Amino acid sequence: MNVKIYWIYVTVVLDKDTLSPVSILIHSGASHDIVIYKEILKELKRRRLFTKRTLLCLDRRYYSLENYKIGINRYKIVPIIASKYDNTIQKIKDNLSYPLEVFNSNNNEDSKK
Repeated sequence: MNVKIYWIYVTVVLDKDTLSPVSILIHSGASHDIVIYKEILKELKRRRLFTKRTLLCLDRRYYSLENYKIGINRYKIVPIIASKYDNTIQKIKDNLSYPLEVFNSNNNEDSKK
């Protein structure tokens, strides 16, 4: 008996207030997570389901620095992705912004001289 198994991934988009489904997206099971993440964002933008500063909550399967960069830089949204690891929020912050320590008071004192 030959049995073929097909994997699919389903993305359900919920309204934050009512928790009712707004959209259901179906993806091929062979796709890599970053490909699916890009497809989700592209489709949500096409359907005008989010705007700038939208909060997007995702499970840990989409956790990567690249996904944060795509969400913030390209789509201007705030992705909240459940972490696979502990204490990684600071690592993400360090990679997304320029460290402000260069503007501390020691550098200001040098410029006064």
